[in-house]
Amino acid sequence: MKRQVHNVKLLEAVHPSDQVYRRWLCCWYRSETRLLGWSCDILILGNRIMQQCTLRKSGSLGKSKRNRSSTPPMTRIARVGSVEIFSGSWGDGALFVECLLAGTEEIVMRIDLEEEYKSKAPEEFYSVNMVEVARQFTGQGLAPKVYRAIMRSTGIKIISGSSQSKGGQSIWRQLMSAKGMRLTAYRHTKNIPRCLREVEPCEDTGDIRADSINLWSDSGYNNWRLVAEYTGA
Repeated sequence: MKRQVHNVKLLEAVHPSDQVYRRWLCCWYRSETRLLGWSCDILILGNRIMQQCTLRKSGSLGKSKRNRSSTPPMTRIARVGSVEIFSGSWGDGALFVECLLAGTEEIVMRIDLEEEYKSKAPEEFYSVNMVEVARQFTGQGLAPKVYRAIMRSTGIKIISGSSQSKGGQSIWRQLMSAKGMRLTAYRHTKNIPRCLREVEPCEDTGDIRADSINLWSDSGYNNWRLVAEYTGA
């Protein structure tokens, strides 16, 4: 199975000398994410423990279980070409999306999103935990179209992770040029995004910049995040 890093999420800051706690926390997060069925690894960068979420490209994602009693109700929210988009929630800020080939129960794309700043701006900001795409639908630009359709239908805003793979960067670049979409950037804190900066692509390197800063820099001081929203303009 081919796997690409799509998103990296800060889990917890830990003192560099506390090696025992760092090892225990990594093991705990690995066991928790396995129980939830996520595909996650743990990275330690400096004194930060990061959850590395992945975009997986598999041959088949199987059939949808949306009509089973064990699955929360799912609602059809949009359609992109031959793909119908359904969403549901497990509660506690977890939102999941299944994209089905129209007229079938075949899953072509699956997305797990987690609500951010839910105590201050409920059901407004979400970050992507995991994306899975069936192999026959890769390379067709489906992900940015689905992101746009989700935002247009639900009114939510999607926040990028603190690090992006080449595939993830491509999704955000395509969102920049998508009709009705607006991308801004902010310095990530515990507070909801307020001081939003305009962004622009760098033609020479292909990255996205705000205030002349590369938002995808590997620097430990880089805490910039992108915010995508559908404005319809």
